[in-house]
Amino acid sequence: MAQDASAKPVQVLRLMSPHSPAALERYAQFLAGRDPDEQVDLQIPSTLKGDDLGGLGAVGQLIVTWARRRTPGTLRTYVPGTTAGQIDASSSRLSAVETLAESDHGLLALLMSSRVVDVKGESLLGLTTAAASETLAKAGQVATAKHGRKVALFVADHRANNAPFALYQPISSHVARPAVRTRDEFGSLANELLKVIGLGASSDKPSIEQQQALGTVLYQLFKNTHDWARTSADDRNYERSVRILRSEYVADSLPMHLKHAQGDTGLQTYLKHDQHKGEPRFGAKTDMRRFLEVSILDSGPGLAARALQSQNIVAPSLAQEHEALIVCLKKHMTSSQHPGRGNGLHVVQELMTELRGYMKVRSGRLAMVRDYVRDPYTRKDAAEPWLRDWRSGSAQPTDLAPVAGTFISFIIPITYIGATPNRLASQEPC
Repeated sequence: MAQDASAKPVQVLRLMSPHSPAALERYAQFLAGRDPDEQVDLQIPSTLKGDDLGGLGAVGQLIVTWARRRTPGTLRTYVPGTTAGQIDASSSRLSAVETLAESDHGLLALLMSSRVVDVKGESLLGLTTAAASETLAKAGQVATAKHGRKVALFVADHRANNAPFALYQPISSHVARPAVRTRDEFGSLANELLKVIGLGASSDKPSIEQQQALGTVLYQLFKNTHDWARTSADDRNYERSVRILRSEYVADSLPMHLKHAQGDTGLQTYLKHDQHKGEPRFGAKTDMRRFLEVSILDSGPGLAARALQSQNIVAPSLAQEHEALIVCLKKHMTSSQHPGRGNGLHVVQELMTELRGYMKVRSGRLAMVRDYVRDPYTRKDAAEPWLRDWRSGSAQPTDLAPVAGTFISFIIPITYIGATPNRLASQEPC
């Protein structure tokens, strides 16, 4: 975080390691401390060695928060500037732009930015628009969206081809608007994701019941973004709107997992559960713990925003914001406040209990978590659902720097083959 030395001071937020959720909170605090009319530029590297278990998702939410500021800032890159007399200058620039666009954080930043420049401050908009469009086309299908052992599926609501095949039903003469794929099709998507990231034929392969449950989780989460994250709290279309569904296989020793989770009390407690302990591989003596991390990020108004808007609450207290989020989690409630239509996040919590998972929700000024090993979801919770504060572990939330959009991440232990989900509800999401 630095200030540019120019006639008109411009704040520059430089994204540097580490990229754990706790570290990203400091960046969010920096943005919160700036006047909304103050220009803040964002400078990002072409590649990030992000921490696992929520780190890269937190980077994405930081980018969305920066892009949603009232005064647009410039996206600064490390793409080389043009140099007179050097024949290969243009090819170097193009290669650097393509590398940036092929990364999750880079593509998101390009899609959310109105101005992009190289190291010399020269505009890159022509190059980046073309590179982002090419990568976006690949990021709509599982096979071409794969990078290593992760898959990130992108939807850019403000761009052409904004209903990617992996997530939406094909457009036909009978369907005027793109429709989200069915719950069963998301079950197939879950199976495809597991195969592509290397879990389809390994000893870590989840059970069929787990795959079906994962499909339901993906359906509920993505349907929620389709219904509520494409417009502002007062139903205005965003100039730029991006949604990302991401899955990744994460395997590491317990000490390394705990290092990545520094500052996140709830996650560290969850990682230490004995049932997550795996067998050492290849003669290693370390305690390897393997997880599937699934997350969804949107650039919408946030989970509590619509409920607060409907109540004409302009400057909510932390308690009011927390209550609005809890209302969204209640069984049979939706963001439109119509009883009986919802159940989405309620169903997700039921399934996470059966899968012995962990959930984190970062929205507005709240970061709330639930460890479904320590705190299984019960029928009683459907009437009064609750989460713990991510840092203190208390039921009372900590007032954090406000962020844009909603980031929900789930961690599921791959080695757990246990209870069979016995009911997949059919109601619409919250």
